[in-house]
Amino acid sequence: MSAKYEVQVSEQLGRYIVAAKDLKAGESILSDKPFVLGPSSDTSLICYNCYLPLMSKFVVCKLCAVAPICPGDGCPQNLVKWHSEFECDFFKTLKLKRVVNPMTMVQNVGSLLVLRAVLKKDIDKTAWQEFLHLETHLNERKGTSVWEYIVAAKDLKAGESILSDKPFVLGPSSDTSLICYNCYLPLMSKFVVCKLCAVAPICPGDGCPQNLVKWHSEFECDFFKTLKLKRVVNPMTMVQNVGSLLVLRAVLKKDIDKIAWQEFLHLETHLNERKGTSVWEYCENTDKFTQSLGLLDNTEDNNLVQKVCAAIDVNSFEVRGPPLPAIGCSEILRGVYLKAALMAHDCVANTHVAINDGNELVCHASTDIKKGETIYYNYTDPLKGTLIRQQHLLIGKYFKCTCKRCQDVTEMDTYMSSALCSACKTGYMSEISNEKWACHSCGSEYESSVIKLKVQCCSDKLAVINKKDEKELEEYIKNISLVLAPNHYLLLDAKQRLAGILRDAINRQPRPTKKMMRRKIELCRELLPVLEKISPKICRIKAITLYELHATKAHLAKKLFDGREINGSQYLEELQDAEKYLKKSLEMLLIEPGNSPEGELCSKALEDYRALKNSISGLMLGLHSESKSLVNGRNKGSDATNGNI
Repeated sequence: MSAKYEVQVSEQLGRYIVAAKDLKAGESILSDKPFVLGPSSDTSLICYNCYLPLMSKFVVCKLCAVAPICPGDGCPQNLVKWHSEFECDFFKTLKLKRVVNPMTMVQNVGSLLVLRAVLKKDIDKTAWQEFLHLETHLNERKGTSVWEYIVAAKDLKAGESILSDKPFVLGPSSDTSLICYNCYLPLMSKFVVCKLCAVAPICPGDGCPQNLVKWHSEFECDFFKTLKLKRVVNPMTMVQNVGSLLVLRAVLKKDIDKIAWQEFLHLETHLNERKGTSVWEYCENTDKFTQSLGLLDNTEDNNLVQKVCAAIDVNSFEVRGPPLPAIGCSEILRGVYLKAALMAHDCVANTHVAINDGNELVCHASTDIKKGETIYYNYTDPLKGTLIRQQHLLIGKYFKCTCKRCQDVTEMDTYMSSALCSACKTGYMSEISNEKWACHSCGSEYESSVIKLKVQCCSDKLAVINKKDEKELEEYIKNISLVLAPNHYLLLDAKQRLAGILRDAINRQPRPTKKMMRRKIELCRELLPVLEKISPKICRIKAITLYELHATKAHLAKKLFDGREINGSQYLEELQDAEKYLKKSLEMLLIEPGNSPEGELCSKALEDYRALKNSISGLMLGLHSESKSLVNGRNKGSDATNGNI
């Protein structure tokens, strides 16, 4: 029989098949047996022999004592058996070496298909070579949620430390103002140069504060000194190129720490996607500056600086720079942490990341994580809508997120990207396709362009209003609430800003109004349910919101009690309610670094907690004494009455 298809190869399509002759509809083209067949990576437990689901119990293969198989009468005779003699012997050998046991195979059933594919290289070498020639799109997968990532090696509880990591390199962003090359403090008006190299701009006067980490290393200083002698650089060269300092310090690492440098080079860069873009052009100035220093004279890779820029852009974490004493202003720095860079992304993360005063990154579990589960960090702002988050990831990280939240048009029932339905007036409508929005209540459909224009108008309005003006924010919230769902990310943004203004006003004014305090409490209560869904358990924003809610509730309760608008029992109830919010806040704040704004808030919260407990104890004692006096008074009255009978 002549072949009905033939294999062809093209640059655009790769390997593919074409008809070798005219074929009629219904005519057989090919038949094929599986090279490998097995369960998907998110499978439940199945029999390693026949692939039947193992619902409640299993036995192990009698020969290898490892593979989980069907209990009772064993696998049905009519089913294909996949636990081969070769695999059985392989498992038996591993069992003798104590490498595996039955529970290892149960916990890793999602890897069975890959395992059986790899075993084929020794069973069927010809088919294995054909398999290796299949398309993989490996470059496109790099840096995505299916590429290199870290998983929990054991069950982790919320709040438990997962990893700590020192920065491979840390420095200012490319659009930075002038900072000290040694301690990263902003240089506001003047600077001096390092006495040893006479090149690096550093803090004037008494020099850099002793408590800050110093970044102008001896190696760098000697390097600058050599360049100065060759008249390649001078202090103004470094002032003008301060935006390239982070890249420069990363490139210097290739001669200082070669092992870490190799790890850094293996980080995802998405270099091909950046070529020919404005980002590539922007980095050319840094490339020219770095090359002018002679750092790349012995390097064959012409794109090394672009690769370094890309690795920093894709993998760095934002770090608060040291604040200027008395003024408090600081520059935002960027740090590359080689271990933390391996955390996969999810818009609902299971980790909480903080960076301490030594610039060490500490990662805690924000929720309970089971052994083998992926450890996720959210690369975006959780309080933004799906479209904004995905745009940020595409532009900065070069991938489209397909997490559970991104695939849910309701954003986990928060409706953070939804609008009010114009038809039923009560339902929320979400984008169901590029062309249509639909209401979840009445089913009405709308043209996407019409709704997107409304959302864009709301966004433009928020951009132009005075975000420090209470009345303007209230007016914005009132008007936009007629168009957007109550938890829309634009409204949440406005509500957060308004809560901050009210907090400052309450703290500033000697006698803040009850209306002001009640409004702040209302705003905090509107934010918390959303935060609970998009950032479950430990969450920095949630901790701050809970603290603010407790503080205002306690303040308002005291004002009402002092004005005799509530009695002692009601006051006690309000304080106990505030205590619950404060305890929840403290549980999250306790893992924050001590010198960070959140760490300082934690210290204040601990003081507030002690004061609140004392207030509650004193009030309870007073109420108890009052109750006792009342009872005694009644008893005396009763005795007097009895004496007159």
